[in-house]
Amino acid sequence: MQTSKFLLDLLKKKMKGKLEKKTITCEWISVEPVAGQKCLGETIDELFTFQSLLQIFEFRANLLLQKTGLQLSGKLTGETKMHPLDAWNSV
Repeated sequence: MQTSKFLLDLLKKKMKGKLEKKTITCEWISVEPVAGQKCLGETIDELFTFQSLLQIFEFRANLLLQKTGLQLSGKLTGETKMHPLDAWNSV
């Protein structure tokens, strides 16, 4: 839970433009929507390069981070506003 909170906080700061310093390990976090993006690899050899695998991992992590952020935001601010701990436990 600590890691997910850390990543969601970084995403929130990045979206608001309030990320004061670079995070060496989390520069892959994107505020641009990643849903609908497609892999650009055309052959198996291109797919299994280090760079392609890294891009796939970053895409998947961003997709899940963005979906979770949206779900959590909806539960904290929606019509049925939840207590933060209950919202975290239900996501």
